[in-house]
Amino acid sequence: MKSLLDVSIVSPEGTLFEGMAINVVLPGKKSPFAVFESHAGIVSELVPGVLTVWQEQKTNKYVIESGFVEVKENRVIALVDYAIEIADIDAEDEQELLTNLIEGKTDLSTEDRLKKIELTRVKLRSVA
Repeated sequence: MKSLLDVSIVSPEGTLFEGMAINVVLPGKKSPFAVFESHAGIVSELVPGVLTVWQEQKTNKYVIESGFVEVKENRVIALVDYAIEIADIDAEDEQELLTNLIEGKTDLSTEDRLKKIELTRVKLRSVA
């Protein structure tokens, strides 16, 4: 029998995923990386990208903004600032938001606007 990972993905809005998984692919700061059973213990920073949880019968995909993950003894805990299931992304809304951000039609600071542009581009790539 395969050993599974005990996975939790938590955002300020609440728990997004809680369950067992075969593996998890996370958007690390240097590059995406996968966690399988018996992975070495780590703590890593997460960046905007796609976080994927592979289960026996289902795959759960989320776009996240940033956060941290801890892996220890087949337990994966990802704490993320923001996440949305890819299935819930509306490409037309995101494209309109991106256009407004690029054209500066927001009240955001330059730094916040650039972060929002990066996240919106990740969302659009994930649904393409």
